[in-house]
Amino acid sequence: MKKPVFRFFLVIFSLFPALPTFAFYDVPPDHNFYSSIEFLSDLGAATGYEDDSFRPDSNVNRAEFLKMIFESFHIDLSENTSTDFEDVQKDNWFARYVKTALENSYITPNSLFRPADPITRAEALVMIGRLKKWNILPYLPSPNPFDDVETSSWHGVYVSYAKKNGILDKVGGSLFYPDNNLTRGLSS
Repeated sequence: MKKPVFRFFLVIFSLFPALPTFAFYDVPPDHNFYSSIEFLSDLGAATGYEDDSFRPDSNVNRAEFLKMIFESFHIDLSENTSTDFEDVQKDNWFARYVKTALENSYITPNSLFRPADPITRAEALVMIGRLKKWNILPYLPSPNPFDDVETSSWHGVYVSYAKKNGILDKVGGSLFYPDNNLTRGLSS
């Protein structure tokens, strides 16, 4: 009697495709950033919240963004967790990311890192450019890449590089909005 029941369930379950392991209730398969979020989630670079949400429209903070890019690019983390930042303690989950970013000049030393602050589009792009070692010298000087970004600004050459190399292809129009906060979805 047990074998027919087992075979019945085996046949029934074989009719249904396997459910994906990626599941955030607020990121359906037709979401603009579904594939990117799924990729980062699979890498462990982006995680959701305890309520099984990802919150793609929420801002990503500076500490979360460091984790996302380091895990995405498989950057080895420093074992040392001490920094000169007043707001980064040795036992913070993000301390190794911050220390590694400092050691490699992906971020510049200051008295505060502001880990919980939202990261702006400009800050994120500069971090990626430094991490990827973009050769920005040919872009000095160059025409302003967007109406709201001057090449002479602290982030201007990185924006110029990214635009000319197709990294910002999905940014339409004449504005980049460098001071806007980066969302969790867009950062993926």
